[in-house]
Parts: sequence; C-alpha cells; structure tokens
Amino acid sequence: MAESDNPARLWWGLSIVLLAFALRGWNLHATGYTADEVSELLDARRPYADIIADRDDDLFPPLYRLTLATWNRMWGDERAARWLNVVLGVATVGVMLRIGALSLGEAKQNWPALVLAISPFHIHFCREGRAYALFVLLAAVAWWRTLEVIREGKWWNWLSCGVAMAAAIWAHWYAAPLMVLLWLAAVIVSGPRDGWRPAALGTLAAALLLAPAPLILLQALRDLQHEKLYAKADAEAVGYLYFAQAAGFTVGPSMIELRSIPAKEGIKQMAPWLGVVGLACVPLFALGLGQFADRRIRTLTLVALLAVVPAFALLDCFTGNSFVFRYYAWLTIPYAVALGAGAARPGWVGKAALILLVGVAGCAWWNKLYDARYAEEDARAVVALLNERGSPERPVLVASDYMRQALEYFSEPQRFKSFPIRTDRQAEIPARVNAFVGALPSGAAYWIVSQWLPEDDGRYAIRERVLKELGAKFVTQENQFLIYEAQVR
Repeated sequence: MAESDNPARLWWGLSIVLLAFALRGWNLHATGYTADEVSELLDARRPYADIIADRDDDLFPPLYRLTLATWNRMWGDERAARWLNVVLGVATVGVMLRIGALSLGEAKQNWPALVLAISPFHIHFCREGRAYALFVLLAAVAWWRTLEVIREGKWWNWLSCGVAMAAAIWAHWYAAPLMVLLWLAAVIVSGPRDGWRPAALGTLAAALLLAPAPLILLQALRDLQHEKLYAKADAEAVGYLYFAQAAGFTVGPSMIELRSIPAKEGIKQMAPWLGVVGLACVPLFALGLGQFADRRIRTLTLVALLAVVPAFALLDCFTGNSFVFRYYAWLTIPYAVALGAGAARPGWVGKAALILLVGVAGCAWWNKLYDARYAEEDARAVVALLNERGSPERPVLVASDYMRQALEYFSEPQRFKSFPIRTDRQAEIPARVNAFVGALPSGAAYWIVSQWLPEDDGRYAIRERVLKELGAKFVTQENQFLIYEAQVR
C-alpha cells in the first residue's frame, strides 16, 4: 500500500478501536452482577497477601484478582469492575492490529481487528467482571510477541515473549496449552536460525516467573469441587464453542433451552443459524488461507484454531472432566486472524461473507442486551422483584451459600439464610434448614431462591428434595433465578 494511504489506514484502525469500546461499554450496568461477579468483588476486598496465596475456594490463579483489587481501590467504587474488562477488551483489539500486521502485512492489519471488535464471544467476556478479558488480552500479547520472535528472534523479543507467556498463565491456568504451542512455534523457527541463547533467555524468564505456580495450583486443587457442574466434553459441546465465536451465546436456543433438551433437538433448533454462520465463516476461512505473509504463521494459526481445543476435549472425555467454554476464551484470537485474513482478500465474496458475519454479530449483541430470553443471572433484579412482591423484611432461604452472597450484595445480609446443595455437604442441610424455619413464627411466609439447574446437575435432586419437604410452591423465574414461596407449618 502506498505511503499516502497510511493516514486512512490509521483512522480506520482508530475507528475499529472506538467501535470495540462502544460494543463492550454500551449500557454496561443495565443488569446487576452475577453470583460469579459478586464472588470476584468480595475476594478482591481481601488483603493482597491473601489474594496472592489464593486463599479462596476457586481454581483461578491470582493475577486478575490482584488487578481488580488495585483497579477498584484506585477508583473507590466497585462499579468500576466491569469497566476494567471493557478497557482490557479494547486493548486486545489494539494488540490485534499488530497481530494482523505481522500475519497479513500492514496493508491488511485492520481486518482481524475488525473481526475481533464485533465478535460476540469476545464481547460477552468483556462485559462481565471476571478474569477472561485479561486472560484473552495476555494471550494476545503472547501471540504478538511470538510472531515477533518468528520474524526476528532477537533477545528482547524472546524476553518479552517469555514474560507475556508467564503472565497469561497467571491470568488463567488454561492459557498453558496455547502458551506451549506458541513456545514450540517460536523455538522451531527461531532456534536454528538465530541460535539458542535468545530462546533460552525467554524460556528462563517464563520459568522463573512461573516458579511459584505449582504451589498455588496445588492449593487450588485442594479446594476444587468434584461435582459435574457443566456439560461433558462431546462433539456437540466443541461444535457449539466454534459456533459461539461468530454468534456468541445469544442466537438460536438459549443456554437454558439447550441444556433442557436432547442434543439432537438442540441441533435441529439451531440449524438455521448454523447455516447462516457457515455461509459467513466458511468462505472467509477458505479465502484467508492464501493471505498470510508467512506460511509458518498460517500453520500456527490453523493449529491453534483447529487442533488444540478438540485435543483437550478428547482428553476431557477420557478423564471425565466437564467442558467449560470460557476456559478456551483465547480461541477468539486465531478465529479473528483466520477470518480477518479472508475479509482482507479483494473481491465481492469475502465482503459479502463479512457483511453476513456482521449481521449475525449484530443480532447476537442486540439479543444480549435487550432480549429477556437470553437473560443471565442478575441478583439485583431478583432482590427488586422480591421487594415488589412482598416486603423488604420477608425472610429468604437460598439454595447454596454462593448464591446467597450475590443476593446479600444488593440487600440487607440478615434477611438471607442458605443451605448447601453440594453433594459433599448434604449432611449440613437438615440443621441449617430447621434453624431457619425454627426462627420464624407459625404460618409465616418466606421466599426460597435458587439458580436454574438442569436435571443432570448433581445439585438439582438435592434442591428438589428440600423444596418438597418444605412444601414450596413455584412463583416465577427471574433471569436465571427460580423463586418459590413457602410457609412455616
């Protein structure tokens, strides 16, 4: 591209970044926090030493929580938490400009950034206060630095690459498979060409930064719940992850609907959208294969996009683990590069496919914000509904301590009591339920609140048994919360 065209390319890139900000930040607090977001906020209030030592009951490394704690304390307002992820997501689009330049050439650098900017999958994780926006940003930085090593394996490129890889793993343990792939690609290309000293320096930097990781991971594994809370790894789950790159989780049947029906019925209902997404993505993917500036970068992109997730899903099948979509949030990086390469190719086919992709993304974005069918957990809305239907003083019994703390965040804590629905804590249920009911006068009405659970979830039967024993009657569903009413007998 001629030098005189550079200002236009610069303004186009800036416009893409502004678009990314608008799509991630628009009406950001229209819904209240989910239970997971409240948990992050509460844990971020802890002293830094406790955060670093991972003194909680989740499986996450501490980097995001340290970042969130610093951010919230800097602003003095926990409502800033979601804005942190908006900023991180927009920064990722900025990094994608450099990835595009190194993958396709500077004249085509904006196309992958555009695909990422409109990605409903990426937008989803940039609008909630959890670790995934930071996870994807650092994975993108590691990808960028790997491409720099492939281009020129100098020691400073290797050093920055090693630091970025370690940081990505400190953001989420599931960054490790991608980081291993990037490291192998960098070593295979750079080692024979530039000597092994730069590679050794980068590897040593990553190893030193990750040295404490095994101890923290072992601590997290001791707290791990051995319950099947998510769908198993199978072809349908993997396919839906790839579908979600273009459509997010808000076109076709909702996640609740999909987990309530057989897989064949879900595919049948999803078929029209699968066809539309296929018409957009398949041409872009095919056209993009010839647009890469370096065949080694093309190979890296294709392996990351098409091989890593299926391989780990197969491993999950043998180990019996669940398949969690968000653990592979980094997949949006090779997705954006591959489809952006197709959009960069001249001709009407690629541009028509891109327009179709934009249309799908627009539907997904609109549905996420404005269609109640796809509503996520919203503890604030549940508390407001309980207050409207009763009095703010009416007691509430919550199925699970985890969900209770989300409701308490938006109301008076003394109003709420809870009982565990984990299979390893069933023995606690009678005493805790009896203590709650025994403290109320005869005939007193109270609410029972639970998150929606599929029937194959181990917690479902536990909750249903308690509801039956208390004579609870279903009242309504508010987003992904179920509300029941009962009286003291």
